[in-house]
Formats: sequence, structure tokens, C-alpha cells
Amino acid sequence: MDNILIKKRKEMKNKNLFYYFTILVLFLVLVGAIFIKPIHTPYGETDVNGALILMENEDLFVINTHTPYIGEIDGTDLIAEDWDNMISYIDQLPKDKETPILVYCRSGRMAETSAEQLADLGYNNVYSLDGGMNAWQASGRNLVQK
Repeated sequence: MDNILIKKRKEMKNKNLFYYFTILVLFLVLVGAIFIKPIHTPYGETDVNGALILMENEDLFVINTHTPYIGEIDGTDLIAEDWDNMISYIDQLPKDKETPILVYCRSGRMAETSAEQLADLGYNNVYSLDGGMNAWQASGRNLVQK
């Protein structure tokens, strides 16, 4: 009789472990779905070295989206103070949707929003500078004031 009770307790314990394990896996999947960035973004991100390589292309169009103005990377083509409404700059943006565009702000958040909007407008070669002007300056490069 005791062996049967012990066996049933082990079975219940195994069922409980399976139940808790299943709950844990579902929880982790849910957390991952909420907090992990999507794998595909409509624009690319680049670090300072990647930005320097992009800047070797004379067709590159560079946009500063930081507000308020604190300076800019030399070679900036557009100061977009209305960073979350890029369509308002449609007349100042390149007509060719294949033109490479580098977008930056102070830290990267505003630039990501603007880069996504540019991609939504049909631009196919949009890059956001990861870390923005902070990363640019941390790499030993200066901002210019215009």
C-alpha cells in the first residue's frame, strides 16, 4: 500500500513539474515576443565605422534629426527638427528612392523613428547611426556648428 502511495506521489510530482515547466516556457516566449526587437527592420543600423564607409559615397544624403540643435556631423544635408514627421521634408529629400541616406540624432532613438518613416516613404537604402552623435564623439570625432 505504501509503495502505491509513493508511486502516485511521484506521478503527481512529475505532472506538477511538467505543468510548471510548460508555464515557464510560455512565459519566456511571451516575454521574448514583447521585448525583443523584430528581426527585420525596414532600415539598417550602422556604427560609426560603417557610417564613415557610407560617407565615402558622394551620393549619401545625411540627416540630423536631433532637437534642439546641438551641432551636426560635417556633411549633413538636412536638419529635420520635425523628426517624427519626415513626410513634411519630402521636397528636401532625394528624388531617387535608391539614394543612400544616413540618419542620426544625439543617441539614436529619434533617428530610428525617422529612418523607419523614410523606409515607409519608399527609400530603400536608409541607415540609422547607432548611438548617434554620442557614439560619433566617443569615437574621437567632432561635431560642427553651422
